[in-house]
Amino acid sequence: MVGALQGGSVGVNYGRLGGDLPSAFKVAKLLKSQGIDRVRMFDTDPVVLKSMSGTGIKLTVTIPNELLYAASRRQSFAYAWVRQNVVAYYPKTQIESIAIGNEVFVFPKINATRFLIPAMKNIHQALVYYKLDSVIKLS
Repeated sequence: MVGALQGGSVGVNYGRLGGDLPSAFKVAKLLKSQGIDRVRMFDTDPVVLKSMSGTGIKLTVTIPNELLYAASRRQSFAYAWVRQNVVAYYPKTQIESIAIGNEVFVFPKINATRFLIPAMKNIHQALVYYKLDSVIKLS
């Protein structure tokens, strides 16, 4: 999905379910060559995060619905998740925001909505701890 953003930016969702997909490095090169400067990932795949390093492409990463319970219940989980999936790559990989869950209101496996706000608070506290709260936003 492609969408125009303010200031002439173009953003895409980067879904990776399917067969015979190009490597993350080829995708990063293609995105850059097409002037795509914002990408939303539905996870925090380390290979993709490394492939976006140094490209100037701004990323939104997602904490999956399956992890919302742990993120909402344990601050230590939130610290570890942010350290492993954001701090380890930032700033070379320009993570600009974190999506807390994906389509949580229609997630069939669990009622993820009850974990949404507590998870958001804990992830925000982790960003504060790592002094990233002023540069990385939550959604």
